[in-house]
Amino acid sequence: DTDYGSLSGTSMACPIVASLAGLVLAVRPNFTPQQVETLLKNNADNIASLNPGFNGQLGAGRINAQNTMDDFG
Repeated sequence: DTDYGSLSGTSMACPIVASLAGLVLAVRPNFTPQQVETLLKNNADNIASLNPGFNGQLGAGRINAQNTMDDFG
């Protein structure tokens, strides 16, 4: 079957965030879960202005893999 569909929501976000967390751990295997979480949140894109109807419901925003991997300070 070659049909494609569009899905959204937290169920679709989980595998993407988990993949980025795995990439971080591949580069920094000694990072704690808290360090990984902080890194991902600190490098997320603020998308509040793009979603005015969801004020306070967007967490840290949209993950940004490039920013995250560039920021291993």
